[in-house]
Amino acid sequence: MKRQHLETACAVFMLCLGMLAAATTIVGVVRHFSPVPFWDQWDGGVQFYMNALNDPVTAFFQQHNEHRLAFPKLFYFADIRYFGGRNVSLLIVNLLFALLVGIALYRVISRDLPERPAARAIVAGTLLILAFSFVQRENFNWGFQNQWFAIYLFAFCAFHSLERSTDTRTGYASPWLATALTCATLATISMASGLLVFPTLIAFGLYLRLPRTTLATLIVATIAAWALYFHHWTSPGGASLTASMIQHPGGVLKFVILYLGAPFHYALPGRRALVLLCGCVLLGGALLSIWIALTATKRPRAVTLLAMSVFLIGNAIITAAGRYIFGLDAALSSRYTTSGLIAFASVAFFLWLNLSRRIPRATVAVVLMLYVAVVANGQKAVRESAHDEVYRKSIGGLALRSHVYDAAYTSALYPDPSVLRSTAQAAERSGLSIFAADNTDYPPLSERVQSDTACEGQIDIVKATETPGVLAAHGWAFDSGLRRYAPSVLLTDATGRVLGQALTGERRDDVAAALHTQDPYGGWLGFFKMPPDRRVRAFGVLAPGRYCALRGEIDVPAPVPSP
Repeated sequence: MKRQHLETACAVFMLCLGMLAAATTIVGVVRHFSPVPFWDQWDGGVQFYMNALNDPVTAFFQQHNEHRLAFPKLFYFADIRYFGGRNVSLLIVNLLFALLVGIALYRVISRDLPERPAARAIVAGTLLILAFSFVQRENFNWGFQNQWFAIYLFAFCAFHSLERSTDTRTGYASPWLATALTCATLATISMASGLLVFPTLIAFGLYLRLPRTTLATLIVATIAAWALYFHHWTSPGGASLTASMIQHPGGVLKFVILYLGAPFHYALPGRRALVLLCGCVLLGGALLSIWIALTATKRPRAVTLLAMSVFLIGNAIITAAGRYIFGLDAALSSRYTTSGLIAFASVAFFLWLNLSRRIPRATVAVVLMLYVAVVANGQKAVRESAHDEVYRKSIGGLALRSHVYDAAYTSALYPDPSVLRSTAQAAERSGLSIFAADNTDYPPLSERVQSDTACEGQIDIVKATETPGVLAAHGWAFDSGLRRYAPSVLLTDATGRVLGQALTGERRDDVAAALHTQDPYGGWLGFFKMPPDRRVRAFGVLAPGRYCALRGEIDVPAPVPSP
């Protein structure tokens, strides 16, 4: 009875911890939210959408670096077409795919679990923690990342479907095989590493001792998928995979270990030794799993987990060979943590289900719980301020809407100003994303503004931009009645005709000290068109249609100071 109570308590605790992990990650996604397209979203999202309207087949299957992102592009297209290109639907999709990965793992593991609800609840809570761990913050917070979940979901479903095809009692071998091939295809058009799913299926089929006709089907499907994928494919550059492995075998191995241990890098920052230890434990566990599978007298339980582990480690090796030239720190990218989390879960649960002796099995359980505890510690990152990141993106979007393309203002959105300028101008002509006429993130400006209400604040600096006739301005605006900063500012000429807009959020410790407020983000930055008389005023926007005038007006000097 005491053991049952303890197991029930553990089940409740793990389920609550899993739900807390999911909830805090959702909070983190909301805190990092920005409606402005970021990085690859400009060419892989906005530009892709415009291309797809003219030639959809080419646009969907066109290369993006080494990838063909046909499946993820379905969501990129839908986000712009039906949801205003604001990233909201894409971030929801990221969360849903993470949930589906957790459900898929649970479905396979639970087939071999005891019927006790408490045991199943413990496993479910564990998988929730890993699936929604915020160490994957890049894959959760960025609208261009659903493929990092999709590929692993489809790969896992492909392996499980192939395993199910061996169950002769159901009479559904052919449908299960077709499902496996469909999932492998979807993985391939989710990311380039999905190409590994097909050869892994062949190896898995050999292990499962599938009929020759089935193996032949897998081989033909692999050849066809690879041939179609590499048709008109061009190398994006970088080091040769074989060259890296031959010239730097030790470095590639260390990259693989760091890649697999990357979740610890975010859960325990600065503990490189523990990251390496985690990767080594995972590799060792995978080798032990393979040995168990090859020496077992009958098929192990949940052998799909082993196939997934082999695929993920193969993926780590290929990634290491291709990315080693960028240095070992490249292995610690947040987007790679999803692979490490799924690999650890797959290896740990495979061993736990297949080790028969009590002590080794208990050891695996303890190691898994320690791993989960460390990963859960990574949820603390949700509390970190996202203000600077979100503000830089907002200013970048405002700059583009103001026809300012200087890298000083837009580098937070895309690394190449000339490419960004071309894409943004085309998007503006088409009225897409932040340029949409009904966009609520950058509402239309009033034509004129007047107000007898005064705010503390002023225009501090006016600078030239690379766009003729458009200037940048810095300042601050504070409503002393409400004891808060004006969230945005309108820049006008002397008569109140609106020339441009500014957003509050720049760090100004001097202003905070002078106003005796704890909020240091009272500075604003904006852009405006030069008025003919060179005289400029500013009005704080307190609420829709409600303004306050900042003191005085300034005469813009000629020439305007350079940025």
